[in-house]
Amino acid sequence: MKSDVLISLESEVLLLDGAMGTKLQQEDLETDTAPEVWNLKRPEIIKQIHQDYLAAGSQIIQTNTFGANRIKLGEYGLAQEVEEINRAAVRIAKEVKKDNYIAGSVGPFGKFLAPIGDVTFEEAIDIFKEQIAILVDSGVDLISLETMSSLQELRAAVIAAKEVSDNVPVMAQMTFDENLRTLSGTTPKIAAVVLDALGADIIGANCSLGPQGLLDVLKELNQVTDKPLIVQPNAGLPKIIDGETVYQKSPEEMTTYIKKFVAEGANIIGGCCGTTEDHIAAFAQGLQGLTPSKSKLTRNFRLASRSQLMELSDQSESLIIGERINPSGKERLAEELKNNSFKVVQQEINSQIKTGAKVLDINVGGAGIDEVEMMKNVVQKVQNTSRVPVCIDTTDVESLEAGLEAFTGKALINSVTGEEESLNRVLPLAKKYGAALVCLTLDEDGIPDTAEGRLEIARKIKNKAISYGIPPEDLLIDTLVLTASTKQAEVVETLNAIKLVKEELGLKTVLGVSNVSYGLPQKPLLNRTFLAMALGYGLDAYIVDPLDEALQKTILAGDVLINRDQNAAKYIDALGQQKVTQDRKVNDKEEDKDVEKTDLSDKKQNQNDKSLELVKEAVLKGELEEIISILKNALEEYSSDELMNKALIPGIKEVGNKYETGEYFLPQLMASAESMQKGFKYLKDELGSDIKTSSAGKVLLATVKGDVHDIGKNIVKVVVENHGYEVLDLGKDVSNEQIIEAVKQEKVDVVGLSALMTTTMVEMEEVVKRLKAENLDVKVILGGAVITQDYADKIGADAYAINAINAVREIKRLI
Repeated sequence: MKSDVLISLESEVLLLDGAMGTKLQQEDLETDTAPEVWNLKRPEIIKQIHQDYLAAGSQIIQTNTFGANRIKLGEYGLAQEVEEINRAAVRIAKEVKKDNYIAGSVGPFGKFLAPIGDVTFEEAIDIFKEQIAILVDSGVDLISLETMSSLQELRAAVIAAKEVSDNVPVMAQMTFDENLRTLSGTTPKIAAVVLDALGADIIGANCSLGPQGLLDVLKELNQVTDKPLIVQPNAGLPKIIDGETVYQKSPEEMTTYIKKFVAEGANIIGGCCGTTEDHIAAFAQGLQGLTPSKSKLTRNFRLASRSQLMELSDQSESLIIGERINPSGKERLAEELKNNSFKVVQQEINSQIKTGAKVLDINVGGAGIDEVEMMKNVVQKVQNTSRVPVCIDTTDVESLEAGLEAFTGKALINSVTGEEESLNRVLPLAKKYGAALVCLTLDEDGIPDTAEGRLEIARKIKNKAISYGIPPEDLLIDTLVLTASTKQAEVVETLNAIKLVKEELGLKTVLGVSNVSYGLPQKPLLNRTFLAMALGYGLDAYIVDPLDEALQKTILAGDVLINRDQNAAKYIDALGQQKVTQDRKVNDKEEDKDVEKTDLSDKKQNQNDKSLELVKEAVLKGELEEIISILKNALEEYSSDELMNKALIPGIKEVGNKYETGEYFLPQLMASAESMQKGFKYLKDELGSDIKTSSAGKVLLATVKGDVHDIGKNIVKVVVENHGYEVLDLGKDVSNEQIIEAVKQEKVDVVGLSALMTTTMVEMEEVVKRLKAENLDVKVILGGAVITQDYADKIGADAYAINAINAVREIKRLI
């Protein structure tokens, strides 16, 4: 049954409240106090804030529980008071409730999830479930997941909310930077595709950006989802004026965006940092007479990694799914997987993407391989060193769930069949984790001989998927290729079934092409001929070996002839100048030889210093498992000092450049940094080498007093260390006295101060004043979400760093 909130959104745009934190700051909330504790100690203030917003016109008020999870409250020693604080918040909101709705506010942990951080995905779900269950049991009307900068963390929160109750609507909101990406490279479109598939009822964004920024976000969201949309813009960036935090966007200025928000599909509008009841009252006036815009979205088959979106429509190019990460018949790959080594896996990732794969199929089943653990590890390897979505290929339910948990995005499951057991095992996991499906047209009676029989199984799978809440556009129907050597008459039935599925069910189709040639000579000839025929019947996607050049050319040519390659652009780009590499054999006996000819070695065959380039590439690609063996080989030609200065350091500098230009994102940055650190440790410690270890300078890092946020500072630490600087990290919530004393004792060159909140950024000015008053010869760099160059200049700091790479550049300039 649809909730009252969702019914309301069909005919009206609802007005949310404004900032809770801004109002609490106006009431002199201490910086070292958890805002949520006022639910217990100062409930009358929380109640008055709710009343102010309701009087201004809010139709939804949000509980004062943004940081009321076990991890955040634990920063203040309140981890055991999760239930009391959350229940008190809902009770206060109920005391003022009239005909409005109450949203239970749930924010992020302030920590990275594994593998970068130490909170596992399963732990994250459990922690969110604890808070959300209390909020739901206390009587909220909906759950508001807010200010999430990590897609994986938001995935955990949505899953947790849906496990608690599928009847309480979930608003899922991310926060984006001015480039409309998160630290991990997630765009609004990617977020919407993933959240829509997970079952979020309302999708949107809040915080970080002002009204124009969130208008741009809305324009992205409405291109890929028809779910109700929500925006909560900040009132601009804050400035400190006469000791007070002042936000720059007035209620009148922000209200000019209300019509624009609604025109772009906003169904709920509220305010984030800096907005007050004055803004909400103005928004209420601006919403007079406005009704929701109707979505005109065409829903297509879509997959997504955390930083790349893949869309398959009748107009898009055909989808190539690379099949080579599979130990079957590949002794070298199988042996490495048994030994928890990933060199061949990395080679297969690189080579398949280079030759056109848009999705990588991952199959790690085999004798002696822990499939559950290995699936998780290989999925992590793919997403940490590439940007393509994955296809999780397994019949083992535990392995399937491990892969779905690990993948930050919308994955493809390979596969489900028409068998009741398969449907009942696989569809619940696809729904829970928001995955698409390869659907095999076979059932308890096997594979039907006729196209009509396969169509009926496809119809059964479609109807069953819909009953689970999985939309038809998330299904790829595989009408199953049989071998021409034994089932020659049925080959054409596979093709006829493609046509029937598309015409009668309106679904996309996929085939694993190579099976048609099994047991016959000249396999590549049969494969590409059959593929060309399948194109004519409307085949949309192929599970193939992307390194088969002849097959690739057939796909390129076919896309031109069936109007999937507009103006033959891709065809001309690939073949116009004969850019395609030398033909590669793809028969079973040659597969293990193929993997040794990777793009890594191809790239360097005309270069003189192959060893140095291999070391550099290992850093660039974050090859943690291989960095030591590569260095061992390189040491036969170069000293450790040469490897450090000519390969490791240039490699990490190039990583920094790629990060700044948006080619790399946080996961790649951290993976490369870890490889660099491992390589340096090997050269310095284990080898007892002659490497020169003099520091480029000493840097002190600290999150200022009253501020318990340190994600950004921790990223800076890793990157600065990898550029040769010694780092003294004092942690978070560091007093001014501690900072001054450490500067005196440790003789540092640069102090890096971080603050995330406007209430704590004022501590930076005090530190700068103390350093100057005591004539300490040290430079100061500021960073953090609320910090600007103007503020750094105003308080007399020496530099402002917008990100970790910029921090390194400024440190180098100052020292």
